[in-house]
Amino acid sequence: MQSPAHWAGTEPYRILAADGTAVSDPDVGLDPERLRDLLRRMIVARRLDRECIALQRQGELTVYPGFEG
Repeated sequence: MQSPAHWAGTEPYRILAADGTAVSDPDVGLDPERLRDLLRRMIVARRLDRECIALQRQGELTVYPGFEG
């Protein structure tokens, strides 16, 4: 899979530790399929979070601590 055109000239993926230092070399890190899987999971988690926040605001959920922002 090729990168989108708007990514041209950007740096490759990097896995960072909590302090911001690189954990591994991007070429040795996760393979593209694993990165796509992580992205899919992140997108699903964010959608679920937004839906739960909307339900809480409508009174359908009593307590929900959102994790985005």
